[in-house]
Amino acid sequence: MTAEGAAIRIRAERHALGVQVEAESARPDDTGFHLAPGTERLIAFPGVMHLPRGRVRALNARETVGFGHGD
Repeated sequence: MTAEGAAIRIRAERHALGVQVEAESARPDDTGFHLAPGTERLIAFPGVMHLPRGRVRALNARETVGFGHGD
């Protein structure tokens, strides 16, 4: 949670290209970014008090990671 709303922290062990954050009922404050190995980024969902259900994926990743719940 940030002052702006619910948030997720995204970390990369390897270079992550074009990281996309998608949520069913909220808009993230950032998406479409790159992460260098060993770095992280906090992504907020302004105006949302409960973490929405969504997913994170990178263009060069083998998997998609889900987050949140359906409140």
